[in-house]
Amino acid sequence: MKRIEDYIASLSRHVSLERKEKKELEDEIRSHLTDSVWALRQEGYSDEESMTIALKRFGEEEIINAELRKMYFRMDSRGGY
Repeated sequence: MKRIEDYIASLSRHVSLERKEKKELEDEIRSHLTDSVWALRQEGYSDEESMTIALKRFGEEEIINAELRKMYFRMDSRGGY
């Protein structure tokens, strides 16, 4: 699942969080993606097709990165993380 790990690394690289919070975010994304891949495999898709579809459904890296930055910027400006 190197593609998923590369995708997660790309997303988390652009988010300024404490190590613990970043790991929690990565774990949540990983869980969502692996669940999606598993479900797609159950539907009969190959491993590669499942990964491609799951990543596409999750969203383009640039869009997800922008949303994560906005979300965590708002949390930080409110005294969060």
